Amino acid sequence: MKPLDNKTGGVKTWPIDISVGHTRQPVRGRQVGLIHRMMGIDCMLADIEVEIQRLRDERIHLRRVRKGLTDMLSMGSPHKLVS
Repeated sequence: MKPLDNKTGGVKTWPIDISVGHTRQPVRGRQVGLIHRMMGIDCMLADIEVEIQRLRDERIHLRRVRKGLTDMLSMGSPHKLVS
């Protein structure tokens, strides 16, 4: 909690330090670090979502290819496609 400034009636502001292990890191720097980390996680999650969609599309494509091969093989070939 910050003390009131008697001259202006407002709150005095100054950098507050938080102990982190054996070093001290300003709160503002820690917040910026957390924001950067959150942005990195958001980007990673977006990349994962894109990859999931790519894999879903690939699965759809492979199902179509498998169905086409099955249809082709069932039209006269004695071989069967095993799924």
